[in-house]
Amino acid sequence: MNKHVSRVSRELSDARERLGRADSDSESDGEGGKTASHADKEKPTEEMVDRMEERLEAAQADQKNLFLIIFQVRVRGKKLVQSRVFFLIRNTPLTNRKC
Repeated sequence: MNKHVSRVSRELSDARERLGRADSDSESDGEGGKTASHADKEKPTEEMVDRMEERLEAAQADQKNLFLIIFQVRVRGKKLVQSRVFFLIRNTPLTNRKC
């Protein structure tokens, strides 16, 4: 899950960079030497960047939920082990004897 979040984050930052470069290239109007069709292929739209941001937020929320679930399982497992140990100690024949 961590790899997925970092991949989506990397894709978003790349898209933002390409969008910024494409905007600056469009202001210079052909001074960069790129053809218009090549620039259109690389240039992500604002809508695409917004969708990528939403994907990143959703992936981060999923990662957080997964972490919380794993944490809850570990805590509950630890409590279960502690209660079992306490039960076993309390019910052993050595502790039930009266001296």
